[in-house]
Order: sequence, then C-alpha cells, then structure tokens
Amino acid sequence: MTRLQRQLAQLAAAAAALSVLGVGAWLALNGNPSGDGMGRPEKLLPVGANDIQRISWSMHGEPVEIVRESREQRWRLNSPAKADAEQWVAEGMAQALGETSVTLIADETKSREDKYGLANPEAAFKITTFMGQDYTVSLGLNDPIGANVYVQRSSDRKILLAPSSLVSRIKQTSFNVRDKRLLPVERDEIARIAVIRDGKLSWEIARDNENSTRWNLIAPFQERADKIESEGAVAMAMGLRAEGVVTETPKDRDKFGLDTPPLVIQVVTRDGKTLSAHISRQDASTYGVRTWAWSMEFNAIAQVDDKTMDGFQIDPARLRSRSIIEFEPEKVVRMVVNHGGAPFVLQKTGDSRWSLMDPVRGPASAFQVNSQLNLLANMRAQSIVEENAANLQQFGLQPAQFAVSLYYADRPKPVDELLIGIPSANFFYARSSRNNRVFQLSMDNQRLIHFSPAPYMAERAGAATATPLTSP
Repeated sequence: MTRLQRQLAQLAAAAAALSVLGVGAWLALNGNPSGDGMGRPEKLLPVGANDIQRISWSMHGEPVEIVRESREQRWRLNSPAKADAEQWVAEGMAQALGETSVTLIADETKSREDKYGLANPEAAFKITTFMGQDYTVSLGLNDPIGANVYVQRSSDRKILLAPSSLVSRIKQTSFNVRDKRLLPVERDEIARIAVIRDGKLSWEIARDNENSTRWNLIAPFQERADKIESEGAVAMAMGLRAEGVVTETPKDRDKFGLDTPPLVIQVVTRDGKTLSAHISRQDASTYGVRTWAWSMEFNAIAQVDDKTMDGFQIDPARLRSRSIIEFEPEKVVRMVVNHGGAPFVLQKTGDSRWSLMDPVRGPASAFQVNSQLNLLANMRAQSIVEENAANLQQFGLQPAQFAVSLYYADRPKPVDELLIGIPSANFFYARSSRNNRVFQLSMDNQRLIHFSPAPYMAERAGAATATPLTSP
C-alpha cells in the first residue's frame, strides 16, 4: 500500500469513527473543557411537545408565530398573517423542541460564544407553554463533524450540542408552516362540488344521500355520476395548493383577475359550509403571466400550478356514469347466468357460502362468485354508443347473447341485469335491463366473465376459464 493510500484509508476510518461516535468524538477531539458533568445527555427543554402552546421566531427578518388555544385544537399561524397552520409541520416543530436530547459541552461565558456562533445566533425560538412558562432556544454553528449543531438556552447559557436534524425540523419560513390548501376540507366532509366558468355553472356533482361512495350529476345532467371521475374531481379540489404567497392583501384581487375570475371551484360540506377558490391566469404587472388563486380560507393571493386551469376543464359528459349495472355486491344472494342454453343459478346459502343450484347442485367457490360480483360492480364502459336505442337488435341486445341477473334477498325481481350483445374484434355492446342506453365495452372485460358453471364449482376454485362469445 502506498503512503497516499494509507493516508486516505486513515482519513476514511477517522470519518467513519466520527460519524458513529458523534458527540463522543467531539469530546475526544476537543477535550472536556469544563470537567465534571460534561458530555451527559439531557432534554433540550424541561417540557413535552404537548405542553407547548406558542412558538415564535424570526426568519430572514420576518417574525413568525404559531399558536393553539388548547392541546386538542389545531395550530394556527398568528404572524405574519392570520391563517391555518400546516399541522404536520407545526406538530413536528413542537415535537422537536419538546423531545430532542442534547449534550452538555461547556459552561461558557458570553465572551466565548462566538466560537459556537451563539453571540449573534442565526435563529432564536421563544417557546411558551400552557402553564405560562417561557423558554428561548438559540441555534449556532454546526460542529466540526457536521452531524450536530450548537444550541443555547437563555435560562442557563450552557453550550449544548443537538442533532442537526433539529435545525431542519424547527427552522421554518412562514410559508412552510402555513396551510397551503385553498380549500381546507377533508374528503369525507365534501357533499357537493361545482365548477363555474366565466360566471356560468359548468357542472356540479353531489354525494348520494343513501350511499356516500356514489356521486350524482346535478348539472348539466341529472343522473348518476361516474365514480372514478367524481373521485378524481374531489382529489383535484383537495389538492389545490398554493406554491407561493404573492401578497397578504386580499383587496388586491382585481390586479390578479380574481374579482371576476374565469374559474371558480365551489365546495359545499356536509354541514352546509361553502368554500370557494377563485382562479385566474393573466399578466399581473411585474409578476408576469402566472396562475393565481384566492380563497377566503387561505386569505392571501397565491400562485398555483399552471396546470390548474386545464385540470378543471372537464367535459360534463365525462362525468356521466359509465357503470353499466349498479348494485352492491355484498347484498346479492342470487345470480342467474344465461348464455344460449339452459341458465345456471348460484345461490348464497350462508353468510359466506355459495352453492350451484342449477343445472347441477353442489358447493360453489365463494372466492370465484365474490370476484365475479366485484368485477361486474366495477365494470366501466369505454363510451356511450346510444342514449336511448330504438333498435336493440342491431347491437345483438334483443335478445341478448348473454345475460346475468342479480337478486337481493328482499326483492323478488332482479335489482339489475347485465345484457351483452354482439362482439367485435376489440369491443362488444352491453346495456342494463333498466334502460335502453347502449355502451361499448372493452373485450378485456369479456375475457374475465365466466359464461359456464365450471369456474364457480368449489373443486375448480382456481380455474378462470371462460367460454368465449361468438358472433352470430
């Protein structure tokens, strides 16, 4: 090994030792400057995260403060603006201050503080507890290892060494700690969403009163809404977040085209509260062409993702349900499948047991039956071919090539019935017995539907072979 290689190896070993030993390595390198008690671990503050009511600090000359009224209530931004706080950031700050362990390095006097960057600390945090106790923590320089930071409490002036992760958790700007949601509402709280373009209602959906997982179109059509498209609209509304604050002065909305905006997203909660986000895209003087947003809840002019305007440009026709049949799989107790010859019948015979009743009797695979029911419930068409077809025969839907009827325990007639017509190379036609709306369904769905009793039989629970449809 050459001399250079030996030196590099020694440096690598030293770096590894320092990263592992942390504070111990610092003490070994620098000695024990003050004798007894040095190097012992202790808590940064004598209080826990749940005891902290208020945290105040300054970042880039801007005073920032977050506060909560009680331990059970949410954190709010109190300065430089009044707004909701980003809860996970605020909680992270409280946890870091209330739970971090530090190591005593020296009982230094103020004249020695420059050595640690604490004479004029880059940041100082004032912490107030619910009992009215006040503490101040100052952040200094990083230690020579880079894994720790020097800190000091105003109460005892001791020089302490804390993990550098403390800095990243508590050194936050006012924007970092602010709730960036324009529409601060939880998914399950949303009852209605409406999109207004150029002052006119474009579309509106509402959660179904009887089944909260379903959505209904209110405008411009009045019918069942597509579940996936509706949930996507909900996700977009919840994901509308500020990328930056332009001004804390809402009265400047007209400068950004937000007084009469081209796009308004309106959300109504289950308890009747209405939240609205105004969105525009224009050249706002020195800011250039950007996408701007404002809401009463955010209470500032924000810049948002430039794709926001296009994201809500949803054709109302896309929101129409593409579910061919509608039922709740867990309520089905009987399934009758008819494909040309004699139908076969599956019957629920217990809480989780199914039996084949016709054309032969025997136990059925509950896994296969439940899988088929879930497939049918989630089946979505590619498109609507005809809204109210006058001639169902041209699609092979009168009579149908294949039919599956589903029954609930409390209804003598089918709750719904899937009818499948003529197949082609890539798709086949389908409809529900409830109406004459004809759908185009991907051939991939046909390959998953079991058209014979064999796959349902208990002894062939793993089989998934389907008898393919053939054109007449």
